[in-house]
Amino acid sequence: MAELSKLATPKLLSSEEIVSGLLALPSLVETSVDEVDHVIIYGASGTGKTTLAGLLAEFFHILWFDGDKGMTALIHNLPVELVSRIHPIKIPDTPLNPIMVSTMLRAITGRQTEICLAHGIVSCPMCISNTAKKVTVAINTLPKNWVVIMDSQSQFVASALALSYYKVNPQMIGKESDEYWRGVKDEMFAYWGGARNVVEKFGSYVKDLRCQFIAISHELFITEGTGVNERVKSIVPIAGSEAASVNYARYYGTEIHAKLMNYQHKFISSTTYSLTEQAKSRSNIKLEEKKVPSLIHIFRPKEAEELLKGSYNEWFFSDRKLPQPKPKEILQP
Repeated sequence: MAELSKLATPKLLSSEEIVSGLLALPSLVETSVDEVDHVIIYGASGTGKTTLAGLLAEFFHILWFDGDKGMTALIHNLPVELVSRIHPIKIPDTPLNPIMVSTMLRAITGRQTEICLAHGIVSCPMCISNTAKKVTVAINTLPKNWVVIMDSQSQFVASALALSYYKVNPQMIGKESDEYWRGVKDEMFAYWGGARNVVEKFGSYVKDLRCQFIAISHELFITEGTGVNERVKSIVPIAGSEAASVNYARYYGTEIHAKLMNYQHKFISSTTYSLTEQAKSRSNIKLEEKKVPSLIHIFRPKEAEELLKGSYNEWFFSDRKLPQPKPKEILQP
């Protein structure tokens, strides 16, 4: 027994030996970084968030989780060549049927998941038969010429809040929607904790995704003071309560604020652009300074300028006086 204990005891190294071993590790220059960027785009309704994301179809296949019924903008703003590269999975989420939470929490793990196309539900009990249309999703296996988009983060939060409400009040499942809204309004703070746990869990999975991912969200104004002294402290993407929303973008490498400015769509990704508008880019991409503020700058920063020459993206963000060009082909994986 004594001999075994002796063998199990590690040798204590000197400080010099420890430092020598650490210096032998490959440096960041040698190992580089093999991380895939994940983006959250937020802003008021009508600021171009959906179209900005959809324009990526000029360079990528897109898997689009639609819980917000916001794809009409794509049909009207994009040519048929790009629309044909967008593959939607529609999730008809409502307060009475908050299915977006369960569907997205399974899909965002990156593991293989089967979703019915009729209802947008994972392992749908209504579509057990083999004749029902289903699709198998495993987003971590997608090649680099695919982008996954969730529209929207706001609807996901609403779905999480509804799920939290029904867990506390199971007797309300299936009740009329006005009863639900009355219950949430009267006791909202009782449900934010459960909703926040779900949203934070989702964010943790996003951080470790191996595929290119975009979440679309609406904006939340954080204010301070009251009455005439009230002012906007910060503008952030909706991710639940104010406290949860302020810090939620930590799960994403790029945070973009979409807004209308001087009758034009503006997309902000620089931390130094504004003291109130929350934005960031770990790759130091400043979309607000780009002539063509395409998201290709985020996902292909070294190739972006060359790829955009003569592209539909370039034409879309120009004065459009020149003839509309034919969209480019999908990038190689």
